[in-house]
Amino acid sequence: MQLFLAGDPDDFLEKAEVVSRTSDRQADALRALQSKQRELAQERAGAAQRLEALQEARTKAKEKKDEVQAKLTKARKLLNSLTAAQRARMEAAQERDDAAAGVSDSAADYNGPASGRAKSALDFAYAQLGKPYEWGSTGPNSYDCSGLVGASWRTAGVSLPRTVKEMYDAGRKVSRSDMQPGDIIYWYNDTQHNGMYVGDGKAIHAPRTGKNIEIVPVDSMPFFAASRP
Repeated sequence: MQLFLAGDPDDFLEKAEVVSRTSDRQADALRALQSKQRELAQERAGAAQRLEALQEARTKAKEKKDEVQAKLTKARKLLNSLTAAQRARMEAAQERDDAAAGVSDSAADYNGPASGRAKSALDFAYAQLGKPYEWGSTGPNSYDCSGLVGASWRTAGVSLPRTVKEMYDAGRKVSRSDMQPGDIIYWYNDTQHNGMYVGDGKAIHAPRTGKNIEIVPVDSMPFFAASRP
């Protein structure tokens, strides 16, 4: 009806085409906006799930930390309750067991076959021999197991994650037969304990509360896996 009544039909059709194109662009823009809104909603949902998982992991980590701290407190109380004679006998027995097992925390320089960054990492690790184990410590006066591994490789210019599990997940796995000096050894499982292979069937590690950083045979504990930074 508007077309029939228009004074200039060509002008009307031109304007109608402009309106039509504008409507199409608006519809396209609306569809693009709706698509972005759906993507944003999906990202928000994924972020919420990741946040929930992170909070759960933090809670478990705190529970584990509290458990370890409680055990350490109990162990310290037990150790402090020993007489000087009892401590001397315990330390002498430990020294005999270590000597029989080929364990040593005496100062030494690394003289194995490693080269490059691996040698730099092992040189640092050997310089820490005899320093005490301390849970949660990354040096310079004491270390826990992954703290020693991380600090050693950091001096060689390689940044590693903090925990045993994170190091295991991030490292390139190597078979035991292909291990090279500097490779990270995991004992028991992928979360409990690690150290560094030094060659000749031996490793350096920070063992546990009450002991110092030491050299041990790889088979002094149940071997689980190895990775290369």
